[in-house]
Amino acid sequence: MYGASQDSHKEISELIHSKAQQSKENSDKELKDTENMATADTKKITSIALTLAVFLAVLFSMIISLPIRRSVTLIQKLAQGDLTLDKRLKEIKVENLQKSSSNELKLLSRSTSYMLLRLRGMIGLITKKSNIVTSSVPELSSTSGALVDNVTRMNEQAGLVAERSDQLLSTINTIASSTEEFAATSS
Repeated sequence: MYGASQDSHKEISELIHSKAQQSKENSDKELKDTENMATADTKKITSIALTLAVFLAVLFSMIISLPIRRSVTLIQKLAQGDLTLDKRLKEIKVENLQKSSSNELKLLSRSTSYMLLRLRGMIGLITKKSNIVTSSVPELSSTSGALVDNVTRMNEQAGLVAERSDQLLSTINTIASSTEEFAATSS
């Protein structure tokens, strides 16, 4: 009996060992499956995170570059002499740009607007001075014509004075000659 009990113990031990081995293999298989699933999930999460990061980078670059491109376009128009940009400023929505942009973009926007106002002011002042000069042209022309007439009259009078001076000199020369002849004959 003791032998049968030992055999039965041995069978039970082998059965437990077999079950433990099966349990370990199942556990290892489940662990490997879990690791594979975790690796797949990690790859998916990494892929989604990278896609999201690229999308956010593109979005931020557009948010930053769009106002800069608009300001550059505005400045190019100003450089070409287009000072009638009120409508374009509203299209560009400088106010919105100033509210939503970084400090540098706000400064660029404000500086561009200020430059436009200053250029308009300078052109307005030049136009005003030009209009004053233009309105003075007829008066200056009239004054110039009067000066030419006066110079012509003075020239004529100078000619007359020269002619009379020549006549006076001729008369003085005649008197001097006559006085010399009289003095020569009286002696």
